[in-house]
Amino acid sequence: MKVLMVGPSNIGPYHFARFEALSKLIPDFIYARITAKECYRPWADGQVSQSYRVTKLASIAEIDDFLAQENPHIIFIVGYHALPLLKVAYWAKRHNVPSVLQTDSTYDDQLRYWWKERLKSAVVKRCFDAAFVSGLKSARYMESIGIKENMIWRGVDVVDNNHFSRASKIWRPLGSKIKNFFLTVARLSLEKNISSLISAYKLYHDEGGKWGLVIVGSGPDEDKLKLSVPKKLAAYIYWYGWAGYEELPALYHGAACLILPSISEPWGLVVNEAMAAGMPILISRKCGCMTELCKEGVNGYGFDPYNREELVGLMLRMSSGQMDTRTMGLASTEIISGYTPQIWAETVAEITQSLTEGKKGKGNIKLFNSEGEYE
Repeated sequence: MKVLMVGPSNIGPYHFARFEALSKLIPDFIYARITAKECYRPWADGQVSQSYRVTKLASIAEIDDFLAQENPHIIFIVGYHALPLLKVAYWAKRHNVPSVLQTDSTYDDQLRYWWKERLKSAVVKRCFDAAFVSGLKSARYMESIGIKENMIWRGVDVVDNNHFSRASKIWRPLGSKIKNFFLTVARLSLEKNISSLISAYKLYHDEGGKWGLVIVGSGPDEDKLKLSVPKKLAAYIYWYGWAGYEELPALYHGAACLILPSISEPWGLVVNEAMAAGMPILISRKCGCMTELCKEGVNGYGFDPYNREELVGLMLRMSSGQMDTRTMGLASTEIISGYTPQIWAETVAEITQSLTEGKKGKGNIKLFNSEGEYE
């Protein structure tokens, strides 16, 4: 059985962990890189295992010849936002090869327009046989644009939990007044809502909050955000910059609580990472992972990203000394144990078997209730 996955050139450690797990179940696995690389996550090449193949198509003109030569039994296509991806989907239809849309998009991760949704629905119905999605919010969106529930599987967004569960050292911001701190790991761009977080932190500090704030990441709004910090907070807000994969565990293990304030976030893999490191979480209700990963009062809380006062109240509560943050962190570890590369690989293998053996798709959405829990 040959499984082909096509998607962005920008792949890194998260993907390699998934691919390694899949190659143990399906040895003939290929990942084809065919869309542009993103500059704000500069993962290095060269980490690919010998147990699977990664190839790169330099131009759209190569696609037909490549697919004809490889002749895959099934194709997983990461998104439908670029012409090369749609060309692969059309090739699959012409050659009766099952095609699976892999996506974490949700209805409310951006503004939607009826005419675009109608066009998107026509494309998705014509090009894809099934969908492999992140969670329930993503599944419901795929249903709304034409993929039947029994042809939708969830479980796309996982990380290597073992990597984040252990840290050889604990990072602390040396030479600052910060001891305990909230941690944000995000691209510094508008949709991540870091400006609102800074405003909330100012209110938190004015109301007597003692924890610091460490912001990890880079992006187009970096200079503007740094200039927005009042001088009196300069000693309490630490800008770490871009953090590589090997640096992240120490950052998570040094922090007291994760905050992800995004106004648009299809899933939020940093939440997986923080939970694997045993952290409580405060996350925007706009995050796609909210339903599955945040259990209110158990391992964290959700908040309205447009309501700074709500976030300030949660920050004060988490840093008050009255919350059992250790127990909340343990709950995070337990919840995230169901989201691993091994489970991702098993789901890909299940989809492959279902679609290539002519079986009627069963999906796995019905196995979960409205709170993202197994029934």
